[in-house]
Amino acid sequence: MVRITRRISPEDKASFLAESTEIIAKIDELIEYIETEHKC
Repeated sequence: MVRITRRISPEDKASFLAESTEIIAKIDELIEYIETEHKC
C-alpha cells in the first residue's frame, strides 16, 4: 500500500472513485459467477 502524502485533486478523486466502482462491480460479477457455477 502506497501512502499518498500530497493532496488529491477533485479530478483525481472522481477518477479514482469511478474506477473503484467499476472494480467493485466486476468483483460482484465474479462472485455471482462463482456462486452460480459452484452452487456454494
